[in-house]
This record gives sequence, structure tokens and C-alpha cells, in this order.
Amino acid sequence: MDVSTSIASALSSVNAALEMGRTFIGMRDAHVTAAAQREFGEKLAGAQAHLLEIGAAAIAQQGQIGVLAERVRELEAHAAEKQRYVLAEVSAGREFFAYRLRNAVELQERADETPHFVCQPCFDGGQKAVLVGNGSGTWECPLCKFIARPGPAAAQSAPTGGRRRLFGGA
Repeated sequence: MDVSTSIASALSSVNAALEMGRTFIGMRDAHVTAAAQREFGEKLAGAQAHLLEIGAAAIAQQGQIGVLAERVRELEAHAAEKQRYVLAEVSAGREFFAYRLRNAVELQERADETPHFVCQPCFDGGQKAVLVGNGSGTWECPLCKFIARPGPAAAQSAPTGGRRRLFGGA
């Protein structure tokens, strides 16, 4: 065999070995790359799921904000309405209290409203119920059905003859 042929054959074998090594490295790199891509895909899917959860929570909170804002408006309206009344003792000695509409000079709006009493427990609970007098000195709440029988002094000034005295008039 000729030396040049042997050298060429040896170089060819070395080149084949190098090419095989590159192929193995490429295969290993492809395997590593595939594993990295798989891990990246899993993390991306997890991040997307987490973002969906955050979005759903944000939507729920926006709904809650709307409900709470409406509740604040209701409470502010009730507080404004409550400012139109003053707690008054309807019967001396019997501890019967109700909210009385303030005098017309104290009211900023709806000053021409007829004087009346509002049931204290119902009004404190957020419902406005005007007490109804039966003409004989008994007052009843149409909502909670509380019936009050004021004392003799208050009964004389009940709805028929002495209405003005109950409401702060002469």
C-alpha cells in the first residue's frame, strides 16, 4: 500500500469520526433543545393559566366594586334622608320614640312636606315607614306592625285635635 493512500484513508476515517461526533453532538443538542422547548411550553401554559385566573379575579372584583358603589349610594341617600328628621319622644314617660320631620325652616328641600312621624326601628334599619294614627291616640307602623299607645298627655295631642303640638308647633 502506498503511504499517500494510507494517509488519505486515515484522513477519511478521521473525517468520518469527526462527522459522527458532530452528528452525536447535534443529536444531543436536539434532545436538549427539545427538552428546553418542552419545559418552556409548560411554563408558558402555566403562565397563561395564571393570567386567566388573574383576569377572572379582576372581573369579579370589578363586579364587586359596582355592587359596593351602589350600596354606598344607597347609604348616602339614606343618610341624607335621615338628616331631614330628628328623634323625638312621642309619649312622655313611656319611652316611645319616633323620628319627626324637622320644621320647614330647618329643611333645605321638600320643606312643604306634611309633618309626620317615622317608625324609629324601621328607619334605623333602612326602611321609611310613616306612623299611622287611628284618631284615638294609638300609632301603628305599617311595616313592623308596632303599636304605640302614648301616655295621656301625648294622647290629647294625637292626630286629631293636637297634631301641631306633637310636631313642634303651638
